[in-house]
Order: sequence, then structure tokens, then C-alpha cells
Amino acid sequence: MIAWHRLFGLGLTDLFTGTGYVVELEKDLSVQQQFLDCLVIERGPAAYLPNPPDGLEELGQYNVMTYKSHQEALDDFSIDELVGHFVTVRKQLALERGPLAPLECFRLFAVCTRFPEKLSTQVEMTPIKQGVFAVRWGVRQVRVIVLKEVEPAPRNALWELFSGMTERVREGAGRYRWKRDDLSTVLTLVFQEYGMEGMNVVYTVEDFKRDLAREVATSTPAEELLKWIPIEERLKGLRPEERLKGLRPEDLLKALRPEERLKGLPPEDRLKGLRPEDLLKALSREE
Repeated sequence: MIAWHRLFGLGLTDLFTGTGYVVELEKDLSVQQQFLDCLVIERGPAAYLPNPPDGLEELGQYNVMTYKSHQEALDDFSIDELVGHFVTVRKQLALERGPLAPLECFRLFAVCTRFPEKLSTQVEMTPIKQGVFAVRWGVRQVRVIVLKEVEPAPRNALWELFSGMTERVREGAGRYRWKRDDLSTVLTLVFQEYGMEGMNVVYTVEDFKRDLAREVATSTPAEELLKWIPIEERLKGLRPEERLKGLRPEDLLKALRPEERLKGLPPEDRLKGLRPEDLLKALSREE
């Protein structure tokens, strides 16, 4: 099963790289482990996202996001949950940094792959542009972005990757310019083969890379892995007797100079195997 929420979060991580924003993925908001898909935080007054994908033109200091893949529906409960996450984030920030941040510092985004049919019958969805809608939920304003319906354009390449439509995914993959090589490689592998479940902490790129390395290590034959590990790295942590295990005595001796072979041996052991005439010959040379 593809972990679409994590893929989407990693895509946003690349999108916001170098913009002055930081992306937190699957942020745990409570002891009951209620997860917010993405929290995009502005770091400093110079934060700026050039040529943003549709729907992200008006970012706030704190941008609370939920995401529903092609396998899920964005419904009324999803919006209730998003607003609840916003309230919790605001309270947590107050505990960490002081007074409650002003409401105007926050933006709420509901991103979904397919159009929310049921939700559209329950609340007015005001079109902003193709695939982008404004929804008023009580006194809160929510920006809904339907990835399957946004305009096909280079600025929307990341959205196309999550459109759920083969042709548009292909177009998005060709248009999107990755800022981080590590993410482009990881996401390509994940789209093809990789799925993860059961993660219950804030999930970072480093976590993802570590999990991927673990997956590769457990699925690759040991002899293949050893080809990529320098000899000195292989030997680290081994006791001397473990390093020598499997080596024949004659192989060990080949690596030693004659004086090193004799070092530590008592005289009687050094003389073993020598004929008397050999001993006399050696003594006569010394004289």
C-alpha cells in the first residue's frame, strides 16, 4: 500500500526548499496521536514561494494542511478534523512561544485528489480558479484544492504528480524541477515500489531515507552489500579473534616478516626443526 500522505508531504518539502518555509510532516498533536498531514511554517519575513502551484498563492505564517489521496474522500468530517487541528496547533504554539497567535496568521488548506462530491452538496464551494475553491466552515475559511482539476501548467507540476491520472502524472513528472536530488530519487522509488505503515512520530526526510536504507539492506544479498562497503568499515567493531576467523595459519604467516614471525617465541621453539649442522653453520657465520 502506497503511503500517499507521506509522499505528498515529501513533495511539499521539496517545493518549499529554499523558500524560507519549513514543512513538518504528520505532526502528532495529542497524546491520543491525532495526526496533522502537513504544517508549513514561515521562517522569517523573507519567506517567499515563487510561482506557487494553484491554491497556495496566499500563504500565512502557519499553514495547516490535510490531504486526501485518490483512495479517500474529502468530506465534512475531514473539514471538522482540519479545523480541530488548527485549534490544537494554535494552542501548542502558545504553550511554546507565549500568547495565542492572531487568527490572521493561519491558513487552512484541504488538498484532495478527486472532487469532494458529497461535501459539495453540504456546503457552498465558491470557485476561485480552476480546481481551487473557497469554503466557509463556521467562521473559518478553508481553501480546497482539487488536484485532478487544476489547470495543466508547469506551476502545477507537483499537483499533477498526485492527480491520480496516469497521463497527468507523467506530465507532472516531466515538468517538475526537483530542488533536492535525494527527494527526487526517494520519491521515484516510492512511487514504484515502496509503502510504509505504522509510523507514529513526526516523519522527516531523514526518517524516510533511514527506512529506505533499512528496506534495501534487508532485501539485498549480503555479498552485494559488501561490495559497496570499504574493507576498513567492514572490520570496525570486530574483535581481533573475529577478524582472524576463517584464515588459514599459512595465510596469516605470509603477511608477516621473518622477525615478526619469531617475535614472542622462546628460544627452544625458535630452534625446533633445525638440524645440528644448520645451527653450527649459523654460529660460524656470527663468529
